[in-house]
Amino acid sequence: MTHSHERGSAVVEFAGVGALVTFAALAVMQVGVIAHVRSVVIDSAIAGAAYAGLADSSLSAGVARTRELISAGIAGDLVTDVSAATAMIYGKPAVTITVKFHVPTVGPWIPIADSSVTGRAFIEIP
Repeated sequence: MTHSHERGSAVVEFAGVGALVTFAALAVMQVGVIAHVRSVVIDSAIAGAAYAGLADSSLSAGVARTRELISAGIAGDLVTDVSAATAMIYGKPAVTITVKFHVPTVGPWIPIADSSVTGRAFIEIP
């Protein structure tokens, strides 16, 4: 049984709780978007470094492969720079590919921060 002074309180309660639940769901989805973008960029940098480290490949081919993979996985305009260099890891020659990118906030359209990741792979020696 409801009292007359409680009349209409369910509507207000639903609106308040519904807004909080919606905000929480959107926050969880945003964390998922950020995790997806970062993992695609990391995997693309590693694959590009492995491609550049092949015996018959080059650094520019690895950069091109990295850009291609990133564009296939996420919005390519999030990436600001892809660079490649050679390095020595434990005394062995290796390729490093560094990707600088924007971290999206509301989908892939509005960036909130910049980040960078590096993928490394040993160079094949024929």
